[in-house]
Amino acid sequence: MVIKVKNYFDKAKTVENVPMAVKNEHKGVSKPSLSVVYNKNSKRVTLTAGLADALCLEESVDFFPLVEDGILLVSKKLDLENVSNGKINKEGKRICYSEPLSAMIAKAFELDYSNCTSKHFDDITFDEIDGVKVAAVKIK
Repeated sequence: MVIKVKNYFDKAKTVENVPMAVKNEHKGVSKPSLSVVYNKNSKRVTLTAGLADALCLEESVDFFPLVEDGILLVSKKLDLENVSNGKINKEGKRICYSEPLSAMIAKAFELDYSNCTSKHFDDITFDEIDGVKVAAVKIK
């Protein structure tokens, strides 16, 4: 069964999330993917240039977790309550140096970092909702 990104977006309208400020910068690769680093020395979320370009990101990025579905919605602008938002650079990887954001993803999705410091996610579905591109990133 294929679930449309719009279904996740509609569900996100009914789920409460806590917003947080994040900062993004750096250069990167082109395959659409997202990674979460969560260790004592660094906590960050990285979007590759391919993901950022596919979403037409220019100055900021919005995140919204749908934990029950194992989905993290990512977009230039999510028309939802309490999205987590971060500033981005205009080239390469977009890195969100944010302990609250990486902690929220790691804890909400129960990611195990006992044997690693980074988790990489590239199972991504794209859709356009109300003229804005939205990605549903499967968090495993």
